[in-house]
This record gives sequence, C-alpha cells and structure tokens, in this order.
Amino acid sequence: MGVLADQPDNVAAFARRGLGRPLELTAKRGEIADAMTSLLGNSCYAAAMTAVGTELSQLLPLDITQLLDSA
Repeated sequence: MGVLADQPDNVAAFARRGLGRPLELTAKRGEIADAMTSLLGNSCYAAAMTAVGTELSQLLPLDITQLLDSA
C-alpha cells in the first residue's frame, strides 16, 4: 500500500521482485489479512526475501557520520 511520494513505485518494485503484493489503499481488513496469510504461507515469498537479504548483506554499511558531516 503505497501512499505518498515514492511509496507506490516501491510497492510495485517489491511486487516485481516477488517480495509482496500490492493492495489498494481502500483494502479492507479481510483483504489485508488474506494477503498476509498468503505471503506468510508461500515459500516463493520466503525464497525471494532470502535472495534479497543476501544481496543487501553484500552492500557496504551506511556511514551515518558522513551524512551528518555533509549537512
């Protein structure tokens, strides 16, 4: 459920990568619960999360001090 700014694009990107599925902002509680049950009960989503976790673990750590120094 993407609401503002880049969130709708992020939702679409997550869905393309198999990390979730998009829901409309008007989704009701039952639809959200069904989506969560589907995600948690499907090994394809778990495999996609593992793959992304592996990719993310290879990134260099973020150095917050550099961000603060440039502000």
